[in-house]
Amino acid sequence: MDASSTAKSVSCSDNFCSYVNQRSECHSGSTCQYVIMYGDGSSTNGYLVKDVVHLDLVTGNRQTGSTNGTIIFGLV
Repeated sequence: MDASSTAKSVSCSDNFCSYVNQRSECHSGSTCQYVIMYGDGSSTNGYLVKDVVHLDLVTGNRQTGSTNGTIIFGLV
C-alpha cells in the first residue's frame, strides 16, 4: 500500500476537533489530539488525520462511476 499524498493533520481549529476533543489545551494551529477511554480503564491516544477516499459507485443499469469523500481517523 502506498502512502497517501492527500492526508493532512487535523488542526485544533477544525470544527470536528472541537466536537471530539473538549481539552482546553488544544490551541488553534496545533494538531488535534484525541484520547479514547475504554470500560476496562485502559485508553489509547494519538492525533486526527483527514484524507480523501475514492470509491466505485453503482449508478444503475450495471454501470459504475466513481465518487470520493473526506474521512477523519485517528493515528496512534
